[in-house]
Amino acid sequence: MPNPPSPEEDAIQAMLRMFEALKAQMGQSLAQAGITLSPLHLHILSHCKANPGGNQQTLVQASTRDKGQIARITKELEAQGLLRRSPDPQDGRSQILDVTPLGLDACAVFEAQHAALVQRMFAGVAPERLAVFTEVARSAAAQALSK
Repeated sequence: MPNPPSPEEDAIQAMLRMFEALKAQMGQSLAQAGITLSPLHLHILSHCKANPGGNQQTLVQASTRDKGQIARITKELEAQGLLRRSPDPQDGRSQILDVTPLGLDACAVFEAQHAALVQRMFAGVAPERLAVFTEVARSAAAQALSK
């Protein structure tokens, strides 16, 4: 008879199921809204909208993604007309990333879908329990990333 999972393993499995459910539901919601971008692309686009005047380096610093992945995503967003690059007047080597009107429309749909999904996921969870969950998740992430 196999040993029951440890509380830590049980927590990890629950988080993985939650992330998979979030990813699947968000993808489905976006597809129904006619948006073919991944949630990651839309998170990057939303970050650019929320932080105007930023560049790829600020995206790398704000995300858990590497420089190459951010470069690829911003290039794809630009190719689809959702993001525009312009020279940074402070630093001639970098480009400022601006969300286009089409990108703002995509952000609005994504943000509404995201908010509705988050609300549905945590409906009925008391704020105190949600605060404990958030603290545990942040602490576990910090521990995982510490060297």
